Amino acid sequence: MSDRPDTLAAAMFGNSPFPESSEPAKGSSAWADFRAKQSGATWDDAIAKVNAEMGYQAPAPTARSSASADAGWSAPAASPTPAAPHGGINAGSSEGYPVSNLMSRFSNPAMIAEKLPGLGAERYRTLTEKKDEWFLLGRAVQDTINEKVLERQKVNIRLRQIERDTNSQKLDENREYQNFQSKLADLTAEIERLEQRRDPWISKANVVGRLINTLDRYLGETSIAALKEWSSPIKAGKADTIPAVLDRLTGLRADLADVETRPWPAADAKRRALEEIEYLALKGTVSVSKSIDYRNQLGWPLASADVVLRGYGKRDAQGRPDLYNEHTVSPDVALTVWLFKDQVTARILGEIDEFANEERALSEEQRASMTARINGSLLAEQRLLSQLVWADDLHDQWPDDIDPRAVLSLDGPGLRADY
Repeated sequence: MSDRPDTLAAAMFGNSPFPESSEPAKGSSAWADFRAKQSGATWDDAIAKVNAEMGYQAPAPTARSSASADAGWSAPAASPTPAAPHGGINAGSSEGYPVSNLMSRFSNPAMIAEKLPGLGAERYRTLTEKKDEWFLLGRAVQDTINEKVLERQKVNIRLRQIERDTNSQKLDENREYQNFQSKLADLTAEIERLEQRRDPWISKANVVGRLINTLDRYLGETSIAALKEWSSPIKAGKADTIPAVLDRLTGLRADLADVETRPWPAADAKRRALEEIEYLALKGTVSVSKSIDYRNQLGWPLASADVVLRGYGKRDAQGRPDLYNEHTVSPDVALTVWLFKDQVTARILGEIDEFANEERALSEEQRASMTARINGSLLAEQRLLSQLVWADDLHDQWPDDIDPRAVLSLDGPGLRADY
């Protein structure tokens, strides 16, 4: 392997004045050649070269203030020097910029999106272009802000120098001091004005950046073959405005939360309770077989062997028990249930009857039916919302919980439950 470092490999080592991280042995001609060739290189140049090889031409983010964290500014506000990108589409973040990770050459959401059916690819591409456009508009203002901040720092330094060199009682008479104070006030006002111009672009870029993040997660979990073009017409009425649709979505999500929190019927609780009691009684049984067969002692439940109750509660969509839903009891409880099984059963069933709320209870079938109906209405409303946003180019109004299928006009598997 050659000892001559190349630009791409050097760029991967770290953020330093030159893309390399450590110097080879003294006298190395490769080192001297590299420094001579790359004397004007910076970290941003190296990253830009990697992104150019990937076909991505967006510039690196510039410095930021605390208000612009999500939009891609990653250097201190006092410095106008651009900083290296620290995340992006390929990393699953909201910036929407390429990263230096070379594995992104092999697979990334943008490549996947190009294969989407129907409008999917075009819409994904439009969103990334919107993100870049708003980012650049905000960055243009940010560059000016950085210059003003640097200038203000210099004014502050000069003011402190004057204060040290001048009697405090005579500061009010110092013409230079008064001029610098006035300049400081003007710079502060100008920075605030520029920040007000910058912030809307940051906000817009953040909205679309979060949306792209959601799309990337969905595309990363879903097979392209499972996605189809959504071709059913969507008709918006005169009353169908974005605020009106958002209000309806809020109501539907409240309905969904209500279904999820409804109690279960007493019959369901009793069935599972009887199964649990039977299992406990079995575990608490005192065995006599060895006493009869071998004249051994009775087989009492082991004091060190706790009884784990698992699978008597939650079920998944296929009816399988949730094995993470477990409860551990001592063998004494199992023995008690075995000794007084009838009394324990009667008492627990009575408690269930007393606690039950049959008026609000939903069976598994009722719950599944209502959930499916509400989810269908949610997706239909989100498709309508998507149409309104695309029709009027209002991409700064995407809600964070929008369904990717609605955004990209696709039909396919739903979102994972943990999104």
